[in-house]
Amino acid sequence: TVTQIEGATCRSMLDNILCGIMYRFRVRAFNEIGSSIPCIPSDSFVIDTPGVHIAPYFILCPPAEVAKYVHEKVQFRAKALGTPKPNILWQKDEEPIFITEGIDIQEEPDGSLLTVHNLQMDDDGVIQCVAVNRVGKA
Repeated sequence: TVTQIEGATCRSMLDNILCGIMYRFRVRAFNEIGSSIPCIPSDSFVIDTPGVHIAPYFILCPPAEVAKYVHEKVQFRAKALGTPKPNILWQKDEEPIFITEGIDIQEEPDGSLLTVHNLQMDDDGVIQCVAVNRVGKA
């Protein structure tokens, strides 16, 4: 990092920052007495460069195994990044899941939430999510 001080404003330039990678930063002040404790981490963000395309990658996946009782509700959340922004598709036993009575799929920032209401015995199976954009899938 290179830090410049202009009056009361302090600016830093970072080297080796890659496009399409999620970053969070913490700042620590240094002076002749020593250093401060690091501040709370910044919000997460991804640096996008126009014209650069990045295949999807997951930053949050549903749990590997979930056990619920009949008539309960279950939710699965997934988040993925990529450029262009990927679509998240849900599958049960490798077949697409669609919004129907008792099944909701909500788009969220960087992801998707699958909710199955009033579980039945035939809802048992392998739930998967796939993130897709024109560069690839994850």
